[in-house]
Amino acid sequence: MSTSATKLDSPPAPEAIAPEAARRWWSRASIGELGVIAPLIAITVVFYVSDQAFLSSANVVTMLQSAAYTGIVAVAMTFLMVAREIDLSVGSVVGLAAIAWSHLIVITGVSIALATILVLIGAALLGLVNATLAVRLHIPSLIVTLGMLFVARGLVYVISDGYSISPLPASVVEFSRLRILGLPVSVLVFFLAVIVGEMVLRLTTTGRRVIATGGNEEAAQVVGIATGRVKTAGFMLTAVAAAIAGMFFVTQVRSGEPTLGNGLELDVIAAIVIGGVSLLGGVGRVIGTLLGVVLMQVVRSGMIFLGIESNWQNVVVGSLLLIAVAVDVTQRRRGALA
Repeated sequence: MSTSATKLDSPPAPEAIAPEAARRWWSRASIGELGVIAPLIAITVVFYVSDQAFLSSANVVTMLQSAAYTGIVAVAMTFLMVAREIDLSVGSVVGLAAIAWSHLIVITGVSIALATILVLIGAALLGLVNATLAVRLHIPSLIVTLGMLFVARGLVYVISDGYSISPLPASVVEFSRLRILGLPVSVLVFFLAVIVGEMVLRLTTTGRRVIATGGNEEAAQVVGIATGRVKTAGFMLTAVAAAIAGMFFVTQVRSGEPTLGNGLELDVIAAIVIGGVSLLGGVGRVIGTLLGVVLMQVVRSGMIFLGIESNWQNVVVGSLLLIAVAVDVTQRRRGALA
């Protein structure tokens, strides 16, 4: 998957290669973001003209809350995909975290704090399993996480027996109503994740190592970057983010539903790719992922406003993903020929 690196007598420090990779990353990622902003504005205007209630404060908050669940996972998976890996199991991990959290609180009777800690630890372990199989055993992450998708979704039904888990404690219900600056907590967590994620990927040595790992893994290893650790951290971060999204889901619907997270992995991947992250690694920004998430939510919400059935929403989302992938591949080929 990676191109061969020139053998060096005295390899430079990791920071010697990372800034150059970061400069190439910045150039391509910025182009990708510009390609999202224009259609986002155009689509928003079309839906607003069709129904001015589309941009009402209540609907904007609703859209942001719906986008937050996808967005929290997408921010984490941005790091993984920039490092040239992918995780198809996130939707099922969202569902498993939601059911496990609800079961621990309602059925087992443990405290909310302990249930939260246990779910986060469990998610991190699932991410570690994915990383071990993909990084240590060199099984393609597409295959590994597809298998984990079925494992996690199966566990959802083993735990829940296919039934909703409720009622949740009053404190969980009260939390779902909590607003800070007029926004749900999940939205604020999403925005915070975007800010921190963008700063880490853009400004830190950790971010440069992620970019270098995805851009050319062999070259990154030559200069001393522990690419295996970079990818392992990405898998674990993604799984933990999925667990956080799952618990937020429960607070919104106020019960543990076995269907939570179904198909979420496709929305996450589509948003990331639409936002300019390359499927081939080494390129992408968290701010681009934010734009991709917002674009996806605007499209879905706008089609609901127009009374278009959900099946057509999936057709549009799938088409956007195919277009984004085609653009990414075309840019890669042009770059290779330049």
